[in-house]
Amino acid sequence: SMKKVSSGNFNVQMPPTRRNDEIGLLIDIFNEMAEKINLLINSEYKLRIAKKNAQISALQAQINPHFMYNALQSIGTLALRKNAPEIYAMSSAIANMLRYSLQSSNEMVPMSAEIDNINNYLYVQKMRFGKRLSVEIHIDDEVKGFPVPKLILQPLVENSIKYGIDDSKPEESITIEAKRTDDFVVITVADTGKGINSNNFKMIQEWLKQDDDMFQNGEHIGFKNVFNRIKLIYGEQAQVNLYSEAEVGTTVIIHIPLNKESGE
Repeated sequence: SMKKVSSGNFNVQMPPTRRNDEIGLLIDIFNEMAEKINLLINSEYKLRIAKKNAQISALQAQINPHFMYNALQSIGTLALRKNAPEIYAMSSAIANMLRYSLQSSNEMVPMSAEIDNINNYLYVQKMRFGKRLSVEIHIDDEVKGFPVPKLILQPLVENSIKYGIDDSKPEESITIEAKRTDDFVVITVADTGKGINSNNFKMIQEWLKQDDDMFQNGEHIGFKNVFNRIKLIYGEQAQVNLYSEAEVGTTVIIHIPLNKESGE
């Protein structure tokens, strides 16, 4: 077993023993050491794979958006010439969203940048849903400059609209809040939509606990990717909680720790 470990194979265990002398102690410590090293290697490997997947997805996503961004700017210019300010405003909002997503140099951005992007996204959605969709945004001044993971809010708001809008209700509301406590910046996205029934909610809770890769397809995948990114960046210090009730609405609350070590 020791020779295997010395050659780089940490997935080994010495046969269990009942010895109470130094040899027994050595075997127990060796097994514990090999197990911990193996877990650390697997954790680092999964983190590297997740980051590579993110980089690949980002590169793939940049192929068409550049064309779309230029096309939308051209549409906006044409709309102004034709005296169609609504079309210009909508195309500008979408273009700004694309430009924000293409600026991949920084993984962390100020909270205010995330809110600007959300306002562009919501402008487009309000044009679609009209008075059926109302939105309230409350961001404390002291957290506007706080660094947060880029594009951490849009998937949550998108989920609220995609799975929350109920055709049977005349109006749906979404509330976005960010405030600071002693130890955390707390971000809340809440809607008054359809909510999630108890059976599906339990399935989603179990799904979130699974240690699978990011950037997959399926329902609520936006929330899953936000959950994974928060855990990858901040570790166990962060908290991501989902609350939902059928016909009442869904709330997501993120606790980002204030004492994150710089550079990690």
